[in-house]
Amino acid sequence: MGFRNATVRQLKVPDLTTTVLPLNVTGLAAGSSLAGGINSNWGCRIAGIAAIFGGLALPLVIAGALVPGEALAGRAQV
Repeated sequence: MGFRNATVRQLKVPDLTTTVLPLNVTGLAAGSSLAGGINSNWGCRIAGIAAIFGGLALPLVIAGALVPGEALAGRAQV
């Protein structure tokens, strides 16, 4: 996916959608000074990555709490 996202960024096709997280990571890497970029929008990209992971945390915690309880309830009925 990273190669595809890098190609889409290089072609600059305006309506071609890509996955959000790999696109942010690709943009962060491609825009870095190590890759010859100027580090534009790095704060926005890092904030976007943090928001994606932050948004995943609560559902994962809830699922992690519910699944063992459901497994124990199902075992008790057998």
